Formats: sequence, C-alpha cells, structure tokens
Amino acid sequence: MLLIPQGEFVMGDDAVPNAAPAHKVSLPAYYIDRVEVSNLEYRKFCQRTGRALPPKPAWDPGYFAKNEYPVINVTWHDAKAFCESYNQRLPSESEWEKAARGTESFIHWANWTLPGLANIAGVAGRRPAPVGSFPADVSPYRVLDLAGNVQEWVNDSFRPYGNTSDAVSGAEDGRKLVRGGSYAMNSGGLSPASRGWVAEGSGPAQSSSVGFRCAADPAQVASKRP
Repeated sequence: MLLIPQGEFVMGDDAVPNAAPAHKVSLPAYYIDRVEVSNLEYRKFCQRTGRALPPKPAWDPGYFAKNEYPVINVTWHDAKAFCESYNQRLPSESEWEKAARGTESFIHWANWTLPGLANIAGVAGRRPAPVGSFPADVSPYRVLDLAGNVQEWVNDSFRPYGNTSDAVSGAEDGRKLVRGGSYAMNSGGLSPASRGWVAEGSGPAQSSSVGFRCAADPAQVASKRP
C-alpha cells in the first residue's frame, strides 16, 4: 500500500456532465493499494473464507489460474468483503480520485491520454494484463493501473455532485460506482474525474472488466494481506 497524504484536492471536472462541478475536497491521510487485487490474492481469500470464486470469463475459462492478473467478475459485495476481511475497506470515490490525479487541478495526465501507456482499448489484445505491467500508467502518488487494465469498484453509490461540502455522501440509487479505465474502453474523454457505475437492479452485478483495490486508514495498514 502507498500513503496518500492528508490535504485538499480538486475533485470533478466542469467539462464532464456527471463529474461537474469541480469542487475542493479535503481528506485525511490514507493508504491505497499500489496495484489491483490479483487472482492469487482473491483465490486465497476464497479458500480461507469459503466464498465462491467468481464466474469464469467466457473468453478464458482458465483465467483465474493466472495468478498475477487482476481478479474480475467480482460483485461490489465481494470486493467489500475481501477488503474488510483484512481490516481494510474499499476506497471512497474521493480517495480513489485523489490517488489518481494528485493535488493539481490539471487532470489530463499522460497515462490517461497518450496511446500505449495504459491498458486501454486493445493495447494488450483487449484483455486484462498482469497487475502493474504498465509502469507508465502511474499516478502522481506512484499508484499503478488507474487509467487502464480494469475499472474498479469504490465504496460509494452514484449521486450527482452538488453538495460541495461533502463529495462522498448522499442518497443512494442502486448504482454502484466504478472508477478508472479498462482494457475494454477507449481513452477518448477519459480522465481521473470520469465516473462510471453498474446498476444492481434485482441483484448484485459483476463485469469481466471490473476489479478493485483496497484502502485503509493509517491505523489499519498493519493488517497486511498474506
């Protein structure tokens, strides 16, 4: 995990309808995983807890045997349970965005815009790549794979920004937020402020282009995952 220091940053983007308005958010210090949770880590969690493995992607029945690839097809509830089993948690939406963009108001970092720097839109054959295998997809805080590889669950449900004094609470409408880019997405218009969601509908939802990483408060980070 990497430490993200306390302080204020600009969240959102006035040019993106569902990420407007840009607004300042102040966060305490926290830790976030440097890379996405891997198949190996998630398989160990399932063995330890008895939780079922996610469904195999149709395009690769042997995917979950690839230890260093990001776990996919996990529901928001699966991701939350994994993090909490290690006394950690899913990052909030604001924590994820600060880790991705830093404290500068400028958000169009090279890894989000220049071809080949992140696993976006077919760079690795339109499939996930091993976590951390795109070293140029790096944030100002040295966090990897935020612009590409797989999108990531965060703790929040979608709500429009509006109450600028509190960017992470509000009414929930069943749309769980995912952040970042993925191998299945094009880079056009993508930035650290981009917001996506998965509607749960009648039950928990999952996707072969969505994984996750964990966050922790400073007092929790001692609970390292094996």
